[in-house]
Amino acid sequence: MANKKVRIRKVRPSAKLPVSMNGNWYDCDTSAIWVVRREELENIYNANVFELAQKCDNSMPVRYKRGDVLILGLGFATDLGAGWEGHLLPRSSTFTKKGLILTNSVGLIDSSYNGSEDEWKAVFYATRPGRIKIHDRLTQMTIQKSNRDIDFEEVESLENPNRGGFGSTGQ
Repeated sequence: MANKKVRIRKVRPSAKLPVSMNGNWYDCDTSAIWVVRREELENIYNANVFELAQKCDNSMPVRYKRGDVLILGLGFATDLGAGWEGHLLPRSSTFTKKGLILTNSVGLIDSSYNGSEDEWKAVFYATRPGRIKIHDRLTQMTIQKSNRDIDFEEVESLENPNRGGFGSTGQ
């Protein structure tokens, strides 16, 4: 079976395309960094975040403070094709090494996000001070077939034993 073909476009010349490092996961390099300072966040719902954000010099490491929001441009746009979706996640070392948490836990990119300027971005929250630079690998992605063949059927009971609710792993 042939590999899935995904059309991909660099949004800026210095961008690097995702690289397969392990199976079906692809590491994504940071191509641009914007920082929204903690004190500006209270206005975030009343203004465009990119107007509030300060684009940082690409040649220097970017220092951030606890409470800052970092918007990372990954430097590429894709046409995944109908029926496909992209999942963007932090690398396992991103929090321990950088103190950054991906704000929506998983970025879900649907197949309609396919314009030439629809750059994949990741938004992180800083839990402690730190620094990052262009081409740091903080995110990873995978592309999967969307499951559209689901019909929900409402029932009175699922007829299965209860596990005990949320957080009931027994530990």
